[in-house]
Amino acid sequence: NYQLKTNGEREQIEMSFQRFLNTISFPITFSLQTKIIDNTERLKELDKDIEAVTAEFPNMADYAEAYREEMRRLNERIGNNQQKKRYIIVTYDDSGTLNTLSDEEKVIHAEKEIKQRCHAIISNLQSVGVNASIMKTEDLVELIYSCYYRDDYSYAQAISEKEPFSL
Repeated sequence: NYQLKTNGEREQIEMSFQRFLNTISFPITFSLQTKIIDNTERLKELDKDIEAVTAEFPNMADYAEAYREEMRRLNERIGNNQQKKRYIIVTYDDSGTLNTLSDEEKVIHAEKEIKQRCHAIISNLQSVGVNASIMKTEDLVELIYSCYYRDDYSYAQAISEKEPFSL
């Protein structure tokens, strides 16, 4: 946590971040997404687990019910029901200048270039002490879906599992 650091540690972090920014020779965008944590699926799984346990151990029913209620009120108790996700968006738009290549070769070249850019950013961020990774398809679908449907992004998981395409 940056706020808990001493002035010297803060300066070191700022210098490292400045070096990171100076190494970037292509456009990037920083994005922060804040959304309310949806525990609906976790609570459904918990209900199933509690039913199975109380069926096998009926004397645990009171304890299981108390635990279920505590888990339902967990966000209220800790005073935080929001999740923050940070993204660095890396683009590549130079493929139009590659006139001597076919469209397929342009796609291959663009994929290779964007992966190199992502790996450069990841390694530079690791030197600052920040862990980063390239998003998987499911994560990307959730991000895009939640940008359009801020209040209910629960369907994003079904989309990434290709449920709409089963029709």
